[in-house]
Amino acid sequence: MEGPRSGDAVAERFYPALDGLRAIAIIAVLISHFYPDRSLVMWAFHWGRFGVMLFFVLSGFLITGLLLRGRDAVGVNGVTRSAVFKAFVARRALRIAPIYYLVVLAGWWVGYGPIADFLPWHLTYTGNIALAYFDAKLAQATHLWSLCVEEQFYLLWPAVVLLVPARKLAYVALSLVLYSTGYEFVGTLQGRTFEQTHLVLQGCMDALGLGALLGIIAHRHGNEGPRTQLLSLFASVAGAPLVFLAIGTGPSLIRRVLELSPLRFIGRISYSIYLYHLFLIAIGRMIAREQDVPELRRGFWMFVTYSAISILVATISWYLIEAPINRQKRRFPYPPLGKSSA
Repeated sequence: MEGPRSGDAVAERFYPALDGLRAIAIIAVLISHFYPDRSLVMWAFHWGRFGVMLFFVLSGFLITGLLLRGRDAVGVNGVTRSAVFKAFVARRALRIAPIYYLVVLAGWWVGYGPIADFLPWHLTYTGNIALAYFDAKLAQATHLWSLCVEEQFYLLWPAVVLLVPARKLAYVALSLVLYSTGYEFVGTLQGRTFEQTHLVLQGCMDALGLGALLGIIAHRHGNEGPRTQLLSLFASVAGAPLVFLAIGTGPSLIRRVLELSPLRFIGRISYSIYLYHLFLIAIGRMIAREQDVPELRRGFWMFVTYSAISILVATISWYLIEAPINRQKRRFPYPPLGKSSA
């Protein structure tokens, strides 16, 4: 998932510890999917929701920061809002779309039902809507819901950042947080399903909006500004403390840990780890049936084995597919250079 990594050198240069956060987020997701629901590990903490919400907060923060830097360039050397939007979308597409569609089309090609039977939903990044309102049974493709939410966010939020008056952006982001929190609360009281309450964009804007709000405040006042510090404190209480420690509002020791090379590498490839990992369960079942051997059950050994395979596959994917495609971003400078700089 792209909250997993933005892939933008601008964001990485200023916040290297965020790669470490992506690593923590993806490890939490792996624990959630590879351990039994009723195990002690899962009982002690909601790993999956923590990991995904952390990805969402990261996405809101990073994407908003990028858009604001693009907005700052409007008017310089003839740069327009349209040019900023096009460059942003092109770079997002290069980072996110290739391996996503590779996985979707591969699933369709081999006839994997949860993908082949719902192909139009997957192709249009609306699988979460199929889950929420059409009772789609996506099995080991269920995790794609969060990528759908992020793509829907990427479709709508750039227009807000580029068009809404700057002085009102923070209020818009705060409104989204409050609206989403209320949506989830009311949905729970009304007895809506978990999917209808939590797996749709309106139920995830609390995390995305919180990240966006911090991105707006940090862009306006700097990481060390008192308003950023105050928002960081609030966000920490609200449940996303690691994000705010990583961007400079917490002890430097924590940031140094998050900047360790192994963690940063896992964070760098976290999007592909997230995309590939859950399909290993379906592949493992198929191999077990064909070879007439016991199926690997959820627990410690599934976590260790499938996590290692996920990291290996994601590493290969990064060097052979994603990094070469990512280099094509040079065709779309961001922020745009403008006419006199082209």
